[in-house]
Amino acid sequence: MCRPDGFTDSQIKLRLRRFTLIGRTKDWLRCIPSGTIYIWKELEDKFLERFYTNSQFLERKVEIIWFKQGESESLYEVYERFKLLLRKCSNQNFDNMEQMHMFTRGLRTQTRMLIDASTGGTIKNKNEDEVKQLIENMCLNEYRSTNERSTKKK
Repeated sequence: MCRPDGFTDSQIKLRLRRFTLIGRTKDWLRCIPSGTIYIWKELEDKFLERFYTNSQFLERKVEIIWFKQGESESLYEVYERFKLLLRKCSNQNFDNMEQMHMFTRGLRTQTRMLIDASTGGTIKNKNEDEVKQLIENMCLNEYRSTNERSTKKK
């Protein structure tokens, strides 16, 4: 994407958002006084406050806390599902360490063992950034190898 000089990603998102909304959300955005929202996070917070009930927020938070890998889910699939849950509940206030802990705790034993083996020991000896990077690399490798196999079959 070509970025205009002097604009941050947040400012670009704010300017483009009005073109993606429809119905009630578009009407709601038009009613916000001009010049009251300067960064993306402010718009996100106002949106969640307006359209997300407390019970919806709590349901999503519980889904994240008790997250579990499905029986037939690959590491790539389960990680994508976990990230989607986090995006759906972006104001859940879990730091990166808590997120990685909840994710790895919810994995099947075999998947956790595979991740541990990839570290040469255990992920307990790694910080959250190292664990996240390792998982993202493993997911990327899995995704690529799955796609390569499916394109060769055609």
